[in-house]
Amino acid sequence: MVPHEQYMKIFNKDPKMKDLIKIVGPCTLEVPKRPRLFSSLARAIVYQQLSGKAAQTIYGRFLALFEATNATLKPEHVQQASLPTLRTAGLSEAKAKSVKDLSDKILDGTLPSISKLKKMENEKLIETLTQVRGIGPWSAEMFMMFTLGREDLISTGDLGLQKGFAKLYNKRKLPTAEQFSKAAENWKPYRTIACWYLWRILDLPNN
Repeated sequence: MVPHEQYMKIFNKDPKMKDLIKIVGPCTLEVPKRPRLFSSLARAIVYQQLSGKAAQTIYGRFLALFEATNATLKPEHVQQASLPTLRTAGLSEAKAKSVKDLSDKILDGTLPSISKLKKMENEKLIETLTQVRGIGPWSAEMFMMFTLGREDLISTGDLGLQKGFAKLYNKRKLPTAEQFSKAAENWKPYRTIACWYLWRILDLPNN
């Protein structure tokens, strides 16, 4: 990601963000050197609407079904598995169907290679990824942030980010998408890094 000194040129202009960064320290967000399309999106599906610990446990069981890792998991594995088998890992029926659809759309070419996805603009990329059952804008945004390493994204619909924003700026109500987007203009071109800090603030004790 971007060097600490570089993004601080932007965040120093925001006293609240500047103070938060002093507490948290430099951003440690890391992007995979060899991103995997299938495992990244399958993980995003599994993690939807779950706490981090619960999602991690279920995803671990999901990989164990195929004796696989993120690096070795293949769409063929899931395509050949039955829905009941997938559900033994703890997946809901909806998520089991979603990972099956993901495997089908990768194997039939509906989803292009990750090298082609990297070349797409954000809106086109979201449009492409959301063809898969169970992948909405949020999952696509997380994929762009954490797998492709796009540095200037914000997910206005993410509840954690909304809570982080409210906590940082001492707001009683969560921001609307419009309010969030407008405030985030001040963080360009490093809005993804700003998001990382907003997630971190939720782990800090209340003042």
